[in-house]
Amino acid sequence: MNKTDLPFKIGKQYEKWELDLILLPSKIKENELFTSYLYVGNQTKTLLGFPPHRIELLFQWDILSIVIMTFLDRDVGYYNKILNVLEVTYGVSTEIDKYEKVIQVFKVKNHEIWSNYSSGTVSIIYGNPDILATYSYFLLC
Repeated sequence: MNKTDLPFKIGKQYEKWELDLILLPSKIKENELFTSYLYVGNQTKTLLGFPPHRIELLFQWDILSIVIMTFLDRDVGYYNKILNVLEVTYGVSTEIDKYEKVIQVFKVKNHEIWSNYSSGTVSIIYGNPDILATYSYFLLC
């Protein structure tokens, strides 16, 4: 894996990780084509060296569409370190406001990385930009 690669490749088949996943209630309740899973694999996955507490994978028709990485009990300084590494790796972000949350958006090849800090929790969400935009309410709220 390249240092700039994200830990899960968007567009891969469910079968690649099926033995490392536990079914969760779907995050996107409005569309029954999406299925949510908790990653519980033995292989440690990090975001550019930052290990998350929780990784959720969302599949649409058994194709990985969205990855949600959650870092719990973190301060703003930790979030800023992640943002700095993301900027060095992927370039300058744009800032958007959605549902009273400030989101930093990084464009990477054919997908986006969204980052947010709220109440001690860092959330990193990445995937297909159209799917992120369409279902942002379910992903952020």
